[in-house]
Amino acid sequence: MIVIGKTAVVLGRTREIGRAITVEFAKEGEKVVPASWTESSVAATAEEICERGDDVIEVTCDVTDSASIATLRGQTTDAFGGVDIVVNSPSSIARKPVTENTDGTGTAL
Repeated sequence: MIVIGKTAVVLGRTREIGRAITVEFAKEGEKVVPASWTESSVAATAEEICERGDDVIEVTCDVTDSASIATLRGQTTDAFGGVDIVVNSPSSIARKPVTENTDGTGTAL
């Protein structure tokens, strides 16, 4: 997949599949935002991408908290002008349809 110049936010699993997805997006020329609740893994993923000279910001985010997602959106918009691609691979998820998320976490980004 080649979508050069877009901004990709990858939510969760920054030590595992989320890390791999984020690195691949960066290699293809996307601006990337690894986001997870584990600060150390977000930092390690961002550092790996930054060392390659690619555009990255790191954001610690709890995907189950709408305020945290709003902060993620704000930081991404400030740094890169918006969000074009969202990959959702969290290690914890709400066990209900997005339409039933009354706090807006399913639509906040």
